[in-house]
Amino acid sequence: MDETRSDQSTSDEGAALPMKESGKSKEMPVQYGGQALIEGVMMRGSSEYCVALRLPDGSIELTKKPLSKWPKKKICKIPLVRGCVALIDSLFVGMKALMYSADRNLGEETGQKLGIFEMIITLALALGLGMVLFVGVPTLGAHFLQGIFAGTVLQNLLEGLFRLIVLFLYVLLISRMKDIQRVFAYHGAEHKVIFTYEEKQPLTAESAREHQRFHPRCGTSFLLIVVMVSIVVFVFLGTEPLWWRVVSRLLLMPLVAGIAYELLKFGGRHMNSPWLSWLIVPGLWLQKLTTREPDDAQLEVAIAALEGVLASGEAPE
Repeated sequence: MDETRSDQSTSDEGAALPMKESGKSKEMPVQYGGQALIEGVMMRGSSEYCVALRLPDGSIELTKKPLSKWPKKKICKIPLVRGCVALIDSLFVGMKALMYSADRNLGEETGQKLGIFEMIITLALALGLGMVLFVGVPTLGAHFLQGIFAGTVLQNLLEGLFRLIVLFLYVLLISRMKDIQRVFAYHGAEHKVIFTYEEKQPLTAESAREHQRFHPRCGTSFLLIVVMVSIVVFVFLGTEPLWWRVVSRLLLMPLVAGIAYELLKFGGRHMNSPWLSWLIVPGLWLQKLTTREPDDAQLEVAIAALEGVLASGEAPE
């Protein structure tokens, strides 16, 4: 990490940074995003991200690192393409932040640190597991039921249903793990603090506590939208032979991710519209499993992470 410093936790009455607004006052407010970590939260801007971790002594450690510049290239901002770029970039940044939080919280106890090779292997395994669960299992499951549910459209709809079931069961199972529940509390803290900033309220635990923990731009919502979009995109694809059925889904996943990204951003921009707010409702329901109500100490960590990004005087694009 490029810059690291430790600060003692601030109380609810601690001074909050002034609100920073985008250059055009009539435009939509700046949109920040982040990720829950092990005993911490990561918030990102356009050129750097900030990781805030709660250390065993009660202090909050802030660590900043620059973001890669390749996602800012013009070709990476083309609709549909930018969704894939954002997904890949988020995976790498999120994994780096998660590994760092694991090192700081677990590595200190074991004396072992995760290197770049271990991080790459972990990311590859995670992606592989995701492909098996959300592509392989639903596709094979529908294929083996061809004798009962025949026909291209019916087979692909069944495959989509299996994909939804796998997603729900996966989230349900991990949400019952004690350690994950604490991470999910930081996830809720991240959302509450972002809402506080977007509502132009003081960045304090007291203010953040009043907001809901479900946010329309959450990665959980993105996963659900990906599954729903895949049902529409795959519905008319062929189902034979089996190897092509699996490969075709993998080849079209970038397109599915691109469409899902555009829908997520569109829903986020119109979350208060009575005509379009229904787009985000299923994702908010699913977040009941992937978030928990945070305590004030966790809210303070999320606030520190966001203030770390705001202190740089830059905003996400």
